[in-house]
Amino acid sequence: MKPTYVAAVTERLAALRGYLEELAALASVSLDEYLADSRLRRAAERLLQLIVESASDAARMLMLGRGYNPGPSHVACFQNMAKRHMLSRNLADRLIEYVSLRNVVVHDYLTLNDEMVYRQVEGAEAVFGEFLEQMKQALERRKARGARRE
Repeated sequence: MKPTYVAAVTERLAALRGYLEELAALASVSLDEYLADSRLRRAAERLLQLIVESASDAARMLMLGRGYNPGPSHVACFQNMAKRHMLSRNLADRLIEYVSLRNVVVHDYLTLNDEMVYRQVEGAEAVFGEFLEQMKQALERRKARGARRE
């Protein structure tokens, strides 16, 4: 994989880590506090959007760097990664749930269920932590293959 793709993936994963750290502070508030504070809710929504987009962008760059078509959407990209065993099917399915939430935040914000968003905030660290780990492994496997070819 060309260094430009590795750099692009690494950059997006670093951004994802930062957004997850910010989101962790919001995950520590109670549901009642969350529901009562519109600024907390909007911050959580925006952070979830940024997290999903960072993850999807990193996944797209990894796929492109390996010469694969990531597909036309966030969902297709995660599905294609699972088909190529670059992500576990279970993780891809959980990521797709977050893509669905991101789409509601961006496009159908008037139908947003604040309690459901709060539950997704609570689970984001586990899901995207696993994504970070699997992406790290994918990058390391690629390095190991490149070293064997030399």
